[in-house]
Amino acid sequence: MKKILFLLLIATLSLLVAGLAAGPTSAASPPHSSGVPANANVVELTAHHLEFKGPTEIPSGWTTVRLKNESEHVHFALFARYPEGRGVEDHQQIIAPIFQEGSELLWAGQLAEAFATFGQLPAWYFDVVITGGPGLIAPGRTAQTTLYLEPGTYVIECYVKTDRVYHSVPSNLNDPEPSEYGMVHEITVTETPSGASAPEPTLEMTLSTERGIEVADKVRPGLHTVAVYFEDQTVYGNFAGHDVHLARLES
Repeated sequence: MKKILFLLLIATLSLLVAGLAAGPTSAASPPHSSGVPANANVVELTAHHLEFKGPTEIPSGWTTVRLKNESEHVHFALFARYPEGRGVEDHQQIIAPIFQEGSELLWAGQLAEAFATFGQLPAWYFDVVITGGPGLIAPGRTAQTTLYLEPGTYVIECYVKTDRVYHSVPSNLNDPEPSEYGMVHEITVTETPSGASAPEPTLEMTLSTERGIEVADKVRPGLHTVAVYFEDQTVYGNFAGHDVHLARLES
């Protein structure tokens, strides 16, 4: 199995998780007070308009990232460990413009030109390690994920699009308060370990290329800590791999 990514899911109504309906509510939920260990290393991250606000340096090891969405858009916070010597400046000056231009060409049906644009991605970009993070979260809500962070430089990014413009593009004109960098944030994970423990899951989920999303138990309303095991990973033509998000559907 690959390294475990823990997602904290709070469900007060019936849920539909990746096609699996919520289970019966008669069974008592397991005792659960906070969803994280007492010695958790909690990092607070805020989405404000099209900008992340948060710390710039944290210890390594198990890290609980709490993303509070104070904007009017849906966001997520993807953590990516960049190669040594690379960081947010490289992302914003090189990577973000290539993805925006290449995507616009794809939408226009100019496939050859789009592939040529994506072909300009530097060789070092393919050494970037995606490590997860809080998934799609609606305005006014909070998402929480615990993941294991190795030492290094991480670029946190939201590349949800508004009017076909990625939130991570610098000076996004859709934002009433545009930031210099767009919706990205650099954070240094130091060699100093946090000493935090991994959370104890109340629900387990496995992702695989062949079987899709599998959940071991029925999902009951209440507080859950979900352990997500990536049995394998595939990077597709859109440069993204497997991930999992939670959405509540109305009746």
